[in-house]
Amino acid sequence: MIKRITDAAEFKELVLDIDEIASDEEVNAHAFLKHDATTIINCYANTHLLTWDFFVWGHHNGERWDSVIAFGNDKNAKFNECLFSEVLWFSSNPKVGYKLLAEALKFAKEKEFKYVLMSAAVKHPRFDKVVQFYDKLGFVKDSEVYIGKL
Repeated sequence: MIKRITDAAEFKELVLDIDEIASDEEVNAHAFLKHDATTIINCYANTHLLTWDFFVWGHHNGERWDSVIAFGNDKNAKFNECLFSEVLWFSSNPKVGYKLLAEALKFAKEKEFKYVLMSAAVKHPRFDKVVQFYDKLGFVKDSEVYIGKL
């Protein structure tokens, strides 16, 4: 069952379930940085945030949460636009990943967002497939992000 998450306790449960089943290779595919479930929960497990500015959908398989997609309402001063900006997308269920994205994009259109930002971590084992998928959906590569240690 795919569900939009607006309850803080339910969000915490979802994050902890995903943290248990996700492999390091899948979730921590960034160059230097790693996802941290505790920080994610501390920052976003708030009903007001989950209702107005941090949008999360999860898939519950009857036993646990096995998939998640999350977007932020990026009130971008640089472009003077509110951008529907992907923060996290993980699915251990291959039949659910696209359905989560479709649900999120439907919501974004209903809320009259004009633009959606998607990302792909270069070190992710399916990076090339993700890029091809975005191309197929009509997304355009806009920029690249570089990170360095100080």
